[in-house]
Order: sequence, then structure tokens, then C-alpha cells
Amino acid sequence: MSDDESSSDCSCCSPLDSGLCEIKPGDEEAQALCDKVKEEFLKRAVVSASTFVAVSYRVQNVAGKFYFIKVLYGDDVYAHLTVYKPIAMSRREPSLQNYQMDRTKDDDIEEIF
Repeated sequence: MSDDESSSDCSCCSPLDSGLCEIKPGDEEAQALCDKVKEEFLKRAVVSASTFVAVSYRVQNVAGKFYFIKVLYGDDVYAHLTVYKPIAMSRREPSLQNYQMDRTKDDDIEEIF
């Protein structure tokens, strides 16, 4: 497994486990995914963003990975994003699968497809 594929693995799940990992604080990896899907999110949600910061996230291992990311995109305005990151050998870019608006700082991150 490459460093890129293993960097988001957490102790609660292995690459073969399809369970949802524990919540992790936003980091460079989650922020990089948010940066890649930001424009698509803004277009689909018909919103503007004064900021776009990955606050926290969970990972689910599948054939690739689903990232469920809590994003701060305004003054105390949050959304939850589902971003799919394909396996490296597919050479496809991460993509925004779904999102939920009107979330709060305290809302749990849930699986949304």
C-alpha cells in the first residue's frame, strides 16, 4: 500500500474493513479533498463561501475511500460533504458525491450517499 493510500487509515478500521472510522480532526488530507471539490459544492449548493475549512471527518474504506467531512464555509455555517477518493491505480480524481446543508458545529458526521 502506498503512503497516499495508508495516510488516512485509522486504528479503528483496516483497509479491508468497510466500517466507518472514528472522527478525526481536519488535517491536510481532508483539506486537500475539500479544495478539490469546493467549486462543485458551491455550484451545486448555490452558495458562496468566505472560507472553506475541513473541521473534522470520518473515513469508510470501500473500493477506494469515502470521506464524510464537516466543512466550515462561512461565519458559523457548516455543511457535511461526502467525497469519494478512488484507489490510486484508477487515476481518477476525488469527487463530491453528496452534501447536507444547514449543519452545526456540534452535529455528528453521518454517512450520506
